[in-house]
Amino acid sequence: MIKLANDIARRINSDPSAGGPLKVIFVTHHNTSKAALVMFSKCLSNELSPNNIRVNAVNPGLVLTPDWVKTATQLTEGTEQTAEQYLDKIAKDNAPIGRFGTPEEIANFFVFLCSPLASYSVGSTYFVDGGWLNVVA
Repeated sequence: MIKLANDIARRINSDPSAGGPLKVIFVTHHNTSKAALVMFSKCLSNELSPNNIRVNAVNPGLVLTPDWVKTATQLTEGTEQTAEQYLDKIAKDNAPIGRFGTPEEIANFFVFLCSPLASYSVGSTYFVDGGWLNVVA
């Protein structure tokens, strides 16, 4: 167990979200901080990789969380549209895969990055976004 803990401690994965490389109106502070986290991860990987510590960034796209459900419920209250219909439209409009991801799907990617299978992954940014980012970043 101690060996596993040491192995996991030697991998640092940040979660800047897909907003980092995207130009989105009205969320300047959010996108700037996310883009900074991507560069911070890249620089940190250069500093820590000689110590066998890998640093990567993961940009998740639409992930269905309780906050999404709460917001959709509030926005559709008193309308003919249900929260589920609202969320389905967001997913279909923004993710080529046509659905929200799950927290478990994102967690699985982090588990992969922390595993020996990703031992050559250093200083990279990964988009786990259902195809949301359809531009070159």
